[in-house]
This record gives sequence, C-alpha cells and structure tokens, in this order.
Amino acid sequence: MNLSSISLRKKICIVLIAGFVLILGDFLIQSAGSGNVYRDAKGNVLLLRPDEGASAEHVYLKANVRGGKDGKDTYEKHFEISVDPYSKDQEKETDSKAEEQEPSVMEFDEVVSYELRSAVSEINDDISARKVTLPSTLPSGAKIYWSTEKKTNTFPIIILTVLTCIWLYRSKYSLQKRIQKIRKQSIIQELPEFVNKLVLLLNAGLVLNTAFEITVEESLASQEKETNYFTGKMQSIYTNMKQMNSPLQTEFRAFAKESGDNGVMRISNILSDNISKGVELTEKLQRESEVLWSNRKRDCEERGRISETKLTVPLTLFLLVLVVITVSPALLEL
Repeated sequence: MNLSSISLRKKICIVLIAGFVLILGDFLIQSAGSGNVYRDAKGNVLLLRPDEGASAEHVYLKANVRGGKDGKDTYEKHFEISVDPYSKDQEKETDSKAEEQEPSVMEFDEVVSYELRSAVSEINDDISARKVTLPSTLPSGAKIYWSTEKKTNTFPIIILTVLTCIWLYRSKYSLQKRIQKIRKQSIIQELPEFVNKLVLLLNAGLVLNTAFEITVEESLASQEKETNYFTGKMQSIYTNMKQMNSPLQTEFRAFAKESGDNGVMRISNILSDNISKGVELTEKLQRESEVLWSNRKRDCEERGRISETKLTVPLTLFLLVLVVITVSPALLEL
C-alpha cells in the first residue's frame, strides 16, 4: 500500500514538473518572439526585422480601428504578421496584380478590413529597411491603435496537467476497485462449493481441521484454481496451520477482515462460536451453504442482466447499419 502510494506521488510530481517546464518554455518563447516590436517617442509601432540570413519571425498584433462618418465606428482585427529578415541590397518583388476593390461602395468594416490587409501586405515589400513603421491611419482617415498579443499556451498546459494528475489519481483507485471486485467475485463463486464440501466431510464424521485440510488439498490438485483469490487464501491458511500451528478460526477471521465479505464473516463467526461456545457446527454450515448458493445464483442473474444491457448499444448500431444497407438501393434509384 505504501509503495503504491509513493509511486503515485512520484508520478504526480513528475507531471507537475513537466507542466511547469512546458509553461516556462512557452513563456520564454513568447518573450523572445515579441522582442522585435517597439514603440518610438511618438507612439508609433515599429517592427525590427531579424538579422540577415535568419529565418522570418512571426508577430501577433491586434488592430483597433476607430473612424467612420461620426468617428464612433470601431473595428477590431487580429493579425499574425510574418516579418522577413533584413537584407541590404535586396528588395522583395511586389505583386503588380494586387487585389483592387473600390472601397467607396463598401461598408465601414469592409473598407477597414480591405485597407488593413493592404497595409499589412506591404510590410515585406522592401526588406532593405531595417525598421518598419506600422501605419497609424488608413487611407480612409480611420485611426489605428496597435497592440501586441501573445499566443500563449499556458492555460491549455495547466488544464492538461491537472487532467493528467486527476487521471493518475483515479486510475490508482479504480485499479484497487477492480481488484476488490475480482476478489469478491472469486469468493461468491468458490465459497458455496467450499462450504458444501466441508459439510459433507463433517457429516462423514471428520473433525473440523481434518475436513478443512482435505478440502484444501483437493483444491491444490486442481490446476484451474491456481490463480483464484479464494483458493489462494485457503492455501495460505492451510500452510499457516501446518507450519505455525495457527488456529483455523483465527486465520479465517483474519481472512474475513481482509476480504470484507459478509459470507466469509458469517462463516468465521460460526467457526468461532463452535470453538468458544460449542454451538452445533454442521447444521449452521448447512444453512449458510444454502444462503451462499442463493447469493451465487442471484449474482449470476445480475451479471446476465448487465451483459444484456451492455449489448444494447452494439445491437442498435448493427440494426441501423442493416437498415441503411437495405434502404440504400431504393434511395439511389429515386
């Protein structure tokens, strides 16, 4: 238990450290990427081209435009601008067939959008200029207010880190629940048969310890029950009785506490009452055997109903596929 708990803490710590490193790396990348954006004394936004031979850099900007007939119209647009590297004696060729559209017949938003695209597309026309000044006004007279933006991935990284930690935490306890379910299923399936054999041997005149040992020895000879939880615990009790001379009722009570199963707890109480109070053992075990067989039958019925429920969705999908295959030829002929 402690080992698995320590392992879980280590996994969560590794995930948290990895998330912190990713956030720090993303912050450094974004900080380095915005280093080529400046403002001069007049408030104009300047873009500094990368050094000659370097790769183009991407800058994220937001343009807030105000203008219109009454000066109250606003327009906002986000840009990812690619800034080509600086070159002393090389001028980038411009496209003479640039998009031309008459802005006078368009609405304010359309005019501003058209003029902003034109202004941004001209940034890399002359790469011999070390600094590029972004326009503060558009040809239509609208004013542009530029602001830098950072495409940060901090929030997605935090969400991913938290979800991973939750998944690790839940997976640990879901594994324990699956183990408990397998153990409980093993007890439900094996305990009725075990008690029934014990009753038969007691009715044949054997004492409790001898009857228990013979029943366990029979299970040891069965190859199918090597990995069974209940059979393994019975073998462990048998070994403790043989090697350490441990009382059967004490071992069975420890098994009942570990498993938490009501059936095992009742059997343990019957064995303890027989030793301490001299209560009739065979009759009580016989009645308990009938109850255990009834519980096993009910468990099988419940698992059968659950299996039927799980098959509902696949059968529905198969039915829909069959309907589509049947109807498709008729639909194609229409």
